[in-house]
Amino acid sequence: YISEKYVTVPVLAISQSIKEISGMSEKVNLMLEKSSELISKFEYDKSVEINQLDDEVDFLYENIVTYITGLSRQELSEEQVSQLYELMMITADIEHIGDTVSKSIISLIQKTETERIPLSVDGKKEIADFYAMTTLNFEEIMAAFLLNDKNIAESILSRKVTMRNQFNTLFEHHMKRLYLGRKESLQTTSIHKDLLEEIQRINHYTFRIATAIIKHTVAFPKNESQEMTMVKT
Repeated sequence: YISEKYVTVPVLAISQSIKEISGMSEKVNLMLEKSSELISKFEYDKSVEINQLDDEVDFLYENIVTYITGLSRQELSEEQVSQLYELMMITADIEHIGDTVSKSIISLIQKTETERIPLSVDGKKEIADFYAMTTLNFEEIMAAFLLNDKNIAESILSRKVTMRNQFNTLFEHHMKRLYLGRKESLQTTSIHKDLLEEIQRINHYTFRIATAIIKHTVAFPKNESQEMTMVKT
């Protein structure tokens, strides 16, 4: 979507940047979905696909940031300058989520396979459910970004305390299983805790994106977002 031909018309260039960022987020969302499937059964081929997607995300990130940096050299209104800053931050947080999946979550899940340290059945289900909630948060915040809907962003941000409490609850459940002497829980304590922390890190970036959307108008004008929705439908 981004092209040098739009650079001299900032309003168009910003609109095209948003489309590119949205496309980048779709790849990250796919990474989240594919990696969640690995919790129940690790598949090496699928982990390779996820890493390839992350390479594409990194490529998009570098080009989007370069493009936005170039736009900042144009004559811009104060609002446009602020908008570009927020877009830069949102793009970085999306890229951070991709890195968290490819560099941390995948390697932790793979450990349970290569080192033959299976997660307990209960622990595996809890992690999978927590990851599903986290993925939904990301999907919804990117919908809010595309639709310029601050109400959705506020709704997602309101889940911040709930997700933190859920993180604490799930770790307490794991510790109770340890207390009951479950061998698999003892073996996987480090991996279990690290997986929960990395998933919660994704929520952290998601909530930062929500804050940016609430703070400033960073998405399509309403009429354009509606057109995009109609086209997708």
